[in-house]
Amino acid sequence: MHATLPADLLPATGPCWAAPVAPAADAAMLQAWLVAAQQGDRQAYERVLRWSVARAEAVLPQDGRQDDRVADLLHRIHAVRHSYDRTACPLRWIDGLIRAVSAARPDRPWRRWLAGHR
Repeated sequence: MHATLPADLLPATGPCWAAPVAPAADAAMLQAWLVAAQQGDRQAYERVLRWSVARAEAVLPQDGRQDDRVADLLHRIHAVRHSYDRTACPLRWIDGLIRAVSAARPDRPWRRWLAGHR
């Protein structure tokens, strides 16, 4: 069973190029990678993950939990990658996942939670 992205974390509507997070060229590139990854392209999926990690490292707080948050982000991307709408802004979709990771309870890093649910 796949997880779904909560409604409050879905990307905002509006033109993707209005997103202040990256140039429109990054949006087009990321969108192409996400679409290819949904179709089974392993290299495109790896590119999405690498881009997402770089983005997360640039915006997440440097508080000693960054590694846990990045790992959580990768887990979330994998869990909801099927939910990416090809017509949506990929930057907002990734940023929604990053916001979800940064809002996660600090007293329950993903590794401890996952260890209890195997």
